[in-house]
Amino acid sequence: MPALIHKHLIACIFALLLLPCVSSAQKIFEGQVLDKETEATIPGVTVILLKEKKGTQTNNRGYYKLLSTDTIATDTLQFTSVGYKTLKIAVSAYEPNMFVTLEVDVTQLKGVTITNSKKKIPQIHYFRMANIKTNDHNNPTLPFDAQYMFAVLAKAEKKHSRITSLKVGRRGFNDPNRPTGYAQFLLHILSVDATTGKPGQKIYTKQVIVEDNSMILDIDVSADNWVMDTDNFYIGVEWQRTPINERLVTGIDEIVWKTTAKGTQRLQDAPTYRMVYQPSLIAFINGKKYTAYYMNTPGNWQRYNLKISYMVMGTPVPYDTHIALSATLTY
Repeated sequence: MPALIHKHLIACIFALLLLPCVSSAQKIFEGQVLDKETEATIPGVTVILLKEKKGTQTNNRGYYKLLSTDTIATDTLQFTSVGYKTLKIAVSAYEPNMFVTLEVDVTQLKGVTITNSKKKIPQIHYFRMANIKTNDHNNPTLPFDAQYMFAVLAKAEKKHSRITSLKVGRRGFNDPNRPTGYAQFLLHILSVDATTGKPGQKIYTKQVIVEDNSMILDIDVSADNWVMDTDNFYIGVEWQRTPINERLVTGIDEIVWKTTAKGTQRLQDAPTYRMVYQPSLIAFINGKKYTAYYMNTPGNWQRYNLKISYMVMGTPVPYDTHIALSATLTY
């Protein structure tokens, strides 16, 4: 009997020692909350882990980050905001840096008059959440960066339009679901060079600083009074080549490691390293015609033609891509 008690005692002590390891798993929940219909980011949304009783709120980009120090496998993330229906997502269904969409709650809008709810808002090179949703294996994306600038031609319906906002989609250089935090860059509106048709002079400039992992950046420029005298112009991104923006990106490439006496080359994988600058923009599949340029050496604009190979019936087929960069106008 004493031997049996001794064995049970050892088993209990061992179980107690294991208990903290099992129950105190840490996990980060982060992502962005969007309006289900407009896909505008929603600030001030309350995000709570119901069982752990830990919460936070989305910032002005609709981004939230919640550190769980004692994650419960059966816990639930709850998203609440005035004017929207409450949404609950099981922790087990959470995906890294996922988009969460909230639906407007019409029952909370009694007594509120809504006008022009179907009014068309002109948007140039508009992209949707589905275009850049990186956990969708049927819609692959690529990271894109230039050493200096990228610009896409925008064609407004008429002259004297006013640019109210710019929208940028970004991702990680290696991890499509996680932009690498801090980024500082410039957004430009540029003229069209009358001779070459390429980007010309900078007309307007806006500095953007991001300190979180937001994938969608809605930049409000309505107060800057960006009015265009022409209906054709370029929307541009300029990378700021500063140490704080630097990232070292690793990869794998094939190199020739041996050549046989018959001239046959034998290849092997070797690590590669490349210095890049934030942000890493999102290139996604889009079949529409697109005029864009990038600059890797000062003053030298080159035509953009990045393609993504997509498997069709077991065969890789190259598709044209667009960069997630758009503008919203008013007339």
